[in-house]
Amino acid sequence: MNKGNLLTLGAVSLCSCALLTAQGLRAEEEMVVTGDVWVAVQNLDVDGDAAGVEKYRDGLDDSAAVEQFDLWGSKDAFYFSLEGRDLGQKDQSLFGEVGKYGQYKLKASWDEVPRNYADGTYAGTLTSGGYWAIPNVIQGILEQNFTPLDQQPSAANQRVLQNFLLTANKINLEQQRETGALELMFSPVQNMDISAGYARQTKEGMRVFSTGSYRRDKLGAENFGGVGENFRLYGQEVPGLIDNETQTFDLGLDYSRDNWFIDFNYRYVDFANNQGAVTWDNPLLLVGQDNEQGGSPINRLDQAPDYESDTFSFTGGITGLPLRSRFTATFSRDQITQDDDFLAYTVNTAVLDADRNVAATRALPASNLDGDVETTFVNLVLNSSPLPRTTVNLRYKSYDYANDSKRIDWDGWVRIAETDWKEADYVNRVPEYKKTTIALDGTYRFGRRIKLKAEIAQLEVDRNDHRAADNTEDSYGATLRILAADWALLRFGYRYQDRTIDGEYIAEIEQSHGWEETHMFDMAERERTTLDAYLGLDPLENLSIGFSMTYHEDEYDKKVYGLHDAESLLMGIDFNYWLSDSLQFSAYYSWEDRDSTQLNRTKSDNTGNGAFEVPENDWATDLGDTTDALGFALDATLIPEKLTMELSLNYSMGEATFDTRNTNYVAGITTTSATAYPWSDVESEMTEFKAELDYHWTDQLTTGFRYYYSKFDLDDFAVDNVSTYNGNPVGAQGNASSHFIFMDANHNDYDAHFVALTLAYAFN
Repeated sequence: MNKGNLLTLGAVSLCSCALLTAQGLRAEEEMVVTGDVWVAVQNLDVDGDAAGVEKYRDGLDDSAAVEQFDLWGSKDAFYFSLEGRDLGQKDQSLFGEVGKYGQYKLKASWDEVPRNYADGTYAGTLTSGGYWAIPNVIQGILEQNFTPLDQQPSAANQRVLQNFLLTANKINLEQQRETGALELMFSPVQNMDISAGYARQTKEGMRVFSTGSYRRDKLGAENFGGVGENFRLYGQEVPGLIDNETQTFDLGLDYSRDNWFIDFNYRYVDFANNQGAVTWDNPLLLVGQDNEQGGSPINRLDQAPDYESDTFSFTGGITGLPLRSRFTATFSRDQITQDDDFLAYTVNTAVLDADRNVAATRALPASNLDGDVETTFVNLVLNSSPLPRTTVNLRYKSYDYANDSKRIDWDGWVRIAETDWKEADYVNRVPEYKKTTIALDGTYRFGRRIKLKAEIAQLEVDRNDHRAADNTEDSYGATLRILAADWALLRFGYRYQDRTIDGEYIAEIEQSHGWEETHMFDMAERERTTLDAYLGLDPLENLSIGFSMTYHEDEYDKKVYGLHDAESLLMGIDFNYWLSDSLQFSAYYSWEDRDSTQLNRTKSDNTGNGAFEVPENDWATDLGDTTDALGFALDATLIPEKLTMELSLNYSMGEATFDTRNTNYVAGITTTSATAYPWSDVESEMTEFKAELDYHWTDQLTTGFRYYYSKFDLDDFAVDNVSTYNGNPVGAQGNASSHFIFMDANHNDYDAHFVALTLAYAFN
């Protein structure tokens, strides 16, 4: 018996025990007990990507399932409840509560969320310590077929790798998140609540992450990086290991009176990553080749560090102030610390430092970061109605990110893709910043049908010298609401935001050099305009129609590289019609269009005074993303009190376009690698149809039939023709210089049919 069937059997046993207990309570005629249980016999037929059908769910392919279980009971002030969904499956949830009104309540919950990927292909084997190792025999054969560097591997050489991958391991790529929580609340005196809670969440599984390496040989060139050097890329997808645990403890105290309240909370979080690092072999790299650099055959990547955090928060409010005012204040302080041990400079024992010592065993300047970040949040709100028909809100908000982590003096490093030591002094960044917002808004009502709201705000962002710029953002907005008739509502909104740099953008920060013509996205100067409109109509008591539109535009400094502008338009309509008490119809349609333009520059080869100082190597890309979505739902009672039907259809279509061009192309100056080439459009379609019939034999017994149809089509040039190894394609410059090994774990088209017979029993 497989694990899924065992879990389902366990779920049925749990429900049976709960029902027997409930019957015993009812037999004593002391407690009112009600509930229901839904079970299903089902079948799933998939043509194509089965993992895509159940990307965030589980159990459709099980032969039986407990879809729903509910149990409620009460006697006087005492009550209890137990609710379960998809019991015995990887997306199951269970919630229970018991308490006495006005005195106490105890809550317990269990929730599971899967994330399923397509299975991947990988030539390595997972060994102890999270090390994906490739057998020495296989690696030795591959190294012979992919060297020397200045010669292109023949088709026969490349087939050796392809044959290895044909028989390589299939890796089950999936994640599973499980969360259990317990919370106790009690009221020792009137108007006071004290709470305590504990939650534990675990994440386990694997997912794909991409890695890159390279080899360089200066044959034909005087120096590395010069024209004529041999350069070969080695890309590889690796199974990333996920195994972490988060524990949370909460304490709270609420107390309220007629015109004031206070709320204290404390939270402690402990995050433990049981998989501190991932190590893997690259089968195409060999250390020690003469006149070459780069390309370690063994690589290691650190993962998220362990950390602890303590958060204290307070919220208080008072009403009944002059001018019909009330004041609310929130203050919270959070301290996060982490002292996870640093990894060694490298896992590659062949790398030597400047003194010819093994870099892998070289002493580090510090054992860990001794990370310590303290954030302080303050939010003050004053609401007042000083005049008839007028409401005014004054807001102040600040967020202070204070970083007291250690600043460490380093004297060198080994990069992941390297096989040599980099001798250079540098200090890690310790960024700090503070955000302060002051806002004022006011609302005036012109009678019962018209309301106007206006607002103004300013955001100040101050960063320390480990960041690149300070910013000020001014925003202005207005919203007009018109009740044109009892059955017609109109709403129009406008907002303008202007973000500027205070002073100058810092192009050089200690040992980190940045190009002055590039700005970080969240610091660049920007003008943002937002328009929105809504029309709601209720021409009949049983008919409602809604129209909505939102327009968004961002404009950036055209002198700076990166994103120049972005705009989006979203329009939609929804329709609800109650034809009778037994028939309801609803439908919707939405259209969304997003467009943006960005400017970039490619590194020069042998032209110009510097790698990036050739404007003829500029290229711009126009990106477009359009989505159409429509759907309908029909709920009907075919036989009163006996037979009900639910139908729904949802369809969406998306298209992404890429238009790249050279803005200053000059033949002989614009390098070949900077020449723009067309990309194909990416298109996707999703169709989902659901039909459900339920027949109520009695007030307690219901049987049902369900049919689900789901179809997904993807036309994406980036993955359509990808296999585990595509050989060494010739690049735009005529050079065959790149080798990539993929896990081929991409979601693809599917066509799925799901049928289920259900049985529901309700007791009261």
